Amino acid sequence: MFKNWHIKEKTRIAYLIILFAISGCNRPLPDSKLIDQNQYLDIHDALEKPTDVYMLTINNSDQRLDLNELLPLKKLQRLDISCKINMDTFPGQLTSFQNLQWIKIRNNDIHVIDYRIQQFKYLEVLELQNNEIKEFPIWLCSKDNKYFKIDLSNNKIIGISRNISNLKTLDQLNLANNQIENLPLEIGELKDLTTLDLTNNKITELPYTISNLYPNLERLFIGGNNISEEHLAWLKKHLPYTDIDANIYDK
Repeated sequence: MFKNWHIKEKTRIAYLIILFAISGCNRPLPDSKLIDQNQYLDIHDALEKPTDVYMLTINNSDQRLDLNELLPLKKLQRLDISCKINMDTFPGQLTSFQNLQWIKIRNNDIHVIDYRIQQFKYLEVLELQNNEIKEFPIWLCSKDNKYFKIDLSNNKIIGISRNISNLKTLDQLNLANNQIENLPLEIGELKDLTTLDLTNNKITELPYTISNLYPNLERLFIGGNNISEEHLAWLKKHLPYTDIDANIYDK
Protein backbone atom coordinates (compact mmCIF):
# COMPACT_ATOMS: atom_id res chain seq x y z
CA MET A 1 0.00 0.00 0.00
CA PHE A 2 1.19 3.55 -0.83
CA LYS A 3 4.02 2.12 -2.90
CA ASN A 4 3.78 5.06 -5.34
CA TRP A 5 3.59 7.68 -2.60
CA HIS A 6 7.08 9.15 -2.50
CA ILE A 7 7.05 11.22 0.67
CA LYS A 8 10.26 11.96 2.45
CA GLU A 9 10.94 10.12 5.65
CA LYS A 10 9.82 11.92 8.77
CA THR A 11 7.27 14.00 6.91
CA ARG A 12 5.21 15.83 9.51
CA ILE A 13 1.77 14.25 9.63
CA ALA A 14 -0.90 15.61 11.92
CA TYR A 15 -2.86 12.46 12.68
CA LEU A 16 -5.25 13.33 15.45
CA ILE A 17 -8.49 12.13 16.86
CA ILE A 18 -10.21 14.74 19.01
CA LEU A 19 -13.51 14.76 20.81
CA PHE A 20 -14.55 18.14 19.49
CA ALA A 21 -13.39 19.85 16.28
CA ILE A 22 -12.16 23.33 17.07
CA SER A 23 -13.51 24.66 13.78
CA GLY A 24 -17.00 24.68 15.20
CA CYS A 25 -18.13 21.32 13.90
CA ASN A 26 -20.77 20.20 16.34
CA ARG A 27 -20.39 16.48 15.81
CA PRO A 28 -17.83 14.79 18.07
CA LEU A 29 -15.30 12.54 16.43
CA PRO A 30 -15.01 8.94 17.65
CA ASP A 31 -12.66 7.94 20.42
CA SER A 32 -9.44 6.44 19.12
CA LYS A 33 -5.68 6.38 19.54
CA LEU A 34 -4.04 9.80 19.86
CA ILE A 35 -0.71 10.40 18.16
CA ASP A 36 1.15 13.53 19.18
CA GLN A 37 0.78 16.21 16.50
CA ASN A 38 4.42 17.20 16.92
CA GLN A 39 5.75 13.71 16.39
CA TYR A 40 7.45 12.94 13.07
CA LEU A 41 5.87 9.85 11.54
CA ASP A 42 6.58 7.69 8.54
CA ILE A 43 3.47 7.78 6.34
CA HIS A 44 3.41 4.01 5.97
CA ASP A 45 3.36 3.52 9.73
CA ALA A 46 0.66 6.16 10.21
CA LEU A 47 -1.67 4.42 7.76
CA GLU A 48 -0.77 0.85 8.65
CA LYS A 49 -4.25 0.47 10.17
CA PRO A 50 -6.42 2.53 7.83
CA THR A 51 -9.64 1.82 9.71
CA ASP A 52 -8.23 3.74 12.70
CA VAL A 53 -7.65 6.94 10.72
CA TYR A 54 -10.30 9.62 11.22
CA MET A 55 -8.23 12.76 10.72
CA LEU A 56 -5.33 13.29 8.32
CA THR A 57 -3.20 16.32 7.45
CA ILE A 58 -0.60 16.17 4.68
CA ASN A 59 1.34 19.33 3.99
CA ASN A 60 4.99 18.48 3.36
CA SER A 61 5.09 16.32 0.28
CA ASP A 62 7.43 17.20 -2.58
CA GLN A 63 5.47 14.91 -4.86
CA ARG A 64 1.97 15.05 -6.33
CA LEU A 65 -0.41 12.98 -4.22
CA ASP A 66 -2.62 10.36 -5.85
CA LEU A 67 -5.92 10.44 -3.94
CA ASN A 68 -6.67 6.86 -4.97
CA GLU A 69 -4.03 5.78 -2.50
CA LEU A 70 -6.17 7.14 0.33
CA LEU A 71 -9.16 4.96 -0.55
CA PRO A 72 -8.53 2.45 2.30
CA LEU A 73 -9.29 5.24 4.82
CA LYS A 74 -13.01 4.53 4.85
CA LYS A 75 -13.64 6.19 8.23
CA LEU A 76 -11.93 9.44 7.40
CA GLN A 77 -13.84 12.43 8.79
CA ARG A 78 -11.35 15.27 8.42
CA LEU A 79 -8.94 15.74 5.52
CA ASP A 80 -6.43 18.59 5.23
CA ILE A 81 -4.18 18.66 2.14
CA SER A 82 -1.85 21.37 0.94
CA CYS A 83 0.42 19.31 -1.30
CA LYS A 84 -0.37 18.98 -4.99
CA ILE A 85 -3.08 16.52 -6.01
CA ASN A 86 -4.48 15.41 -9.37
CA MET A 87 -7.82 17.25 -9.22
CA ASP A 88 -9.28 20.01 -11.36
CA THR A 89 -12.91 19.21 -10.55
CA PHE A 90 -13.96 18.89 -6.91
CA PRO A 91 -14.79 16.54 -5.20
CA GLY A 92 -13.49 13.90 -7.63
CA GLN A 93 -12.35 10.72 -5.89
CA LEU A 94 -13.22 12.17 -2.48
CA THR A 95 -16.82 11.01 -2.91
CA SER A 96 -15.54 7.65 -1.68
CA PHE A 97 -15.24 9.19 1.80
CA GLN A 98 -18.88 9.53 2.77
CA ASN A 99 -18.15 10.31 6.43
CA LEU A 100 -16.19 13.49 5.79
CA GLN A 101 -17.16 16.41 8.01
CA TRP A 102 -14.25 18.71 7.23
CA ILE A 103 -12.40 19.13 3.90
CA LYS A 104 -9.50 21.50 3.45
CA ILE A 105 -7.57 21.49 0.15
CA ARG A 106 -5.24 24.44 -0.41
CA ASN A 107 -2.74 25.52 -3.05
CA ASN A 108 -4.01 23.40 -5.92
CA ASP A 109 -5.61 23.74 -9.37
CA ILE A 110 -9.27 23.05 -8.64
CA HIS A 111 -11.36 24.93 -11.21
CA VAL A 112 -14.87 23.61 -10.64
CA ILE A 113 -17.09 22.43 -7.78
CA ASP A 114 -19.54 20.01 -9.38
CA TYR A 115 -22.84 18.39 -8.38
CA ARG A 116 -21.17 15.55 -6.49
CA ILE A 117 -20.54 17.93 -3.58
CA GLN A 118 -24.10 17.07 -2.56
CA GLN A 119 -23.08 13.51 -1.74
CA PHE A 120 -21.38 14.59 1.50
CA LYS A 121 -24.24 14.34 3.97
CA TYR A 122 -22.14 15.22 7.04
CA LEU A 123 -19.90 17.94 5.64
CA GLU A 124 -19.80 21.05 7.85
CA VAL A 125 -16.52 22.75 6.96
CA LEU A 126 -15.33 23.27 3.38
CA GLU A 127 -12.06 25.13 2.77
CA LEU A 128 -10.69 25.33 -0.78
CA GLN A 129 -8.33 28.29 -0.52
CA ASN A 130 -5.76 29.16 -3.18
CA ASN A 131 -7.27 27.31 -6.10
CA GLU A 132 -8.68 28.38 -9.50
CA ILE A 133 -12.42 28.28 -8.75
CA LYS A 134 -14.46 30.78 -10.78
CA GLU A 135 -17.98 30.23 -9.46
CA PHE A 136 -19.84 29.76 -6.18
CA PRO A 137 -22.14 27.15 -7.73
CA ILE A 138 -25.72 26.13 -7.11
CA TRP A 139 -24.49 22.66 -6.11
CA LEU A 140 -22.94 24.15 -3.01
CA CYS A 141 -26.29 25.58 -1.97
CA SER A 142 -28.45 22.51 -1.51
CA LYS A 143 -31.11 22.75 1.20
CA ASP A 144 -29.76 19.50 2.60
CA ASN A 145 -26.33 21.00 3.31
CA LYS A 146 -25.52 21.95 6.90
CA TYR A 147 -22.36 23.96 6.47
CA PHE A 148 -20.86 25.83 9.40
CA LYS A 149 -17.92 27.34 7.51
CA ILE A 150 -17.08 27.87 3.84
CA ASP A 151 -13.71 29.35 2.84
CA LEU A 152 -13.15 29.93 -0.88
CA SER A 153 -10.64 32.74 -0.46
CA ASN A 154 -7.87 33.33 -2.99
CA ASN A 155 -9.68 31.97 -6.02
CA LYS A 156 -11.13 33.62 -9.14
CA ILE A 157 -14.80 33.68 -8.20
CA ILE A 158 -16.91 36.15 -10.18
CA GLY A 159 -20.47 35.18 -9.30
CA ILE A 160 -22.41 33.71 -6.39
CA SER A 161 -25.56 31.65 -6.79
CA ARG A 162 -28.78 33.22 -5.51
CA ASN A 163 -29.43 29.85 -3.89
CA ILE A 164 -26.90 30.80 -1.22
CA SER A 165 -30.02 31.61 0.79
CA ASN A 166 -30.38 27.85 1.41
CA LEU A 167 -27.28 27.81 3.63
CA LYS A 168 -29.24 28.63 6.77
CA THR A 169 -26.67 27.14 9.17
CA LEU A 170 -23.67 29.01 7.76
CA ASP A 171 -21.67 30.82 10.46
CA GLN A 172 -18.51 31.86 8.59
CA LEU A 173 -18.11 32.77 4.91
CA ASN A 174 -14.72 33.78 3.52
CA LEU A 175 -14.63 35.01 -0.09
CA ALA A 176 -11.58 37.26 0.23
CA ASN A 177 -9.24 37.80 -2.73
CA ASN A 178 -11.60 36.95 -5.56
CA GLN A 179 -13.14 38.97 -8.39
CA ILE A 180 -16.65 39.49 -7.05
CA GLU A 181 -18.46 42.65 -8.12
CA ASN A 182 -21.89 42.05 -6.64
CA LEU A 183 -23.52 39.95 -3.94
CA PRO A 184 -27.02 38.55 -4.47
CA LEU A 185 -29.86 40.02 -2.41
CA GLU A 186 -30.26 36.57 -0.87
CA ILE A 187 -27.10 37.05 1.19
CA GLY A 188 -29.38 38.78 3.68
CA GLU A 189 -31.13 35.49 4.44
CA LEU A 190 -28.07 33.99 6.15
CA LYS A 191 -29.31 34.97 9.58
CA ASP A 192 -26.78 32.79 11.48
CA LEU A 193 -23.78 34.37 9.77
CA THR A 194 -21.29 35.86 12.26
CA THR A 195 -18.27 36.46 9.98
CA LEU A 196 -18.25 37.63 6.35
CA ASP A 197 -14.91 38.32 4.65
CA LEU A 198 -15.06 40.07 1.27
CA THR A 199 -11.58 41.63 1.37
CA ASN A 200 -9.93 42.47 -1.96
CA ASN A 201 -12.75 42.02 -4.44
CA LYS A 202 -14.36 44.50 -6.88
CA ILE A 203 -17.38 45.46 -4.81
CA THR A 204 -18.71 49.03 -4.77
CA GLU A 205 -21.82 48.45 -2.66
CA LEU A 206 -23.32 45.65 -0.61
CA PRO A 207 -27.03 44.91 -1.15
CA TYR A 208 -29.46 46.62 1.20
CA THR A 209 -30.45 43.18 2.49
CA ILE A 210 -27.10 42.98 4.29
CA SER A 211 -28.84 44.88 7.08
CA ASN A 212 -30.92 41.75 7.71
CA LEU A 213 -27.81 40.16 9.20
CA TYR A 214 -28.20 42.43 12.23
CA PRO A 215 -27.68 41.63 15.09
CA ASN A 216 -25.79 38.33 14.60
CA LEU A 217 -23.11 39.51 12.17
CA GLU A 218 -20.05 40.22 14.33
CA ARG A 219 -17.29 40.83 11.77
CA LEU A 220 -17.47 42.24 8.24
CA PHE A 221 -14.25 42.61 6.22
CA ILE A 222 -14.57 44.78 3.11
CA GLY A 223 -11.13 46.37 2.75
CA GLY A 224 -9.55 46.42 -0.69
CA ASN A 225 -12.83 47.12 -2.50
CA ASN A 226 -14.27 50.30 -3.99
CA ILE A 227 -16.60 51.10 -1.09
CA SER A 228 -17.45 54.78 -0.78
CA GLU A 229 -17.42 56.66 2.50
CA GLU A 230 -21.17 57.19 2.13
CA HIS A 231 -21.86 53.49 1.79
CA LEU A 232 -19.57 52.70 4.69
CA ALA A 233 -21.54 55.14 6.83
CA TRP A 234 -24.76 53.42 5.74
CA LEU A 235 -23.32 50.03 6.73
CA LYS A 236 -22.29 51.28 10.15
CA LYS A 237 -25.74 52.72 10.72
CA HIS A 238 -27.59 49.51 9.80
CA LEU A 239 -25.09 47.11 11.36
CA PRO A 240 -24.36 48.92 14.64
CA TYR A 241 -23.08 45.83 16.47
CA THR A 242 -20.79 44.70 13.64
CA ASP A 243 -17.01 45.23 13.65
CA ILE A 244 -16.50 46.57 10.12
CA ASP A 245 -12.96 46.44 8.77
CA ALA A 246 -12.95 48.59 5.64
CA ASN A 247 -9.50 50.22 5.50
CA ILE A 248 -11.21 52.83 3.38
CA TYR A 249 -9.09 55.66 4.65
CA ASP A 250 -5.87 53.88 3.73
CA LYS A 251 -6.54 54.16 0.02
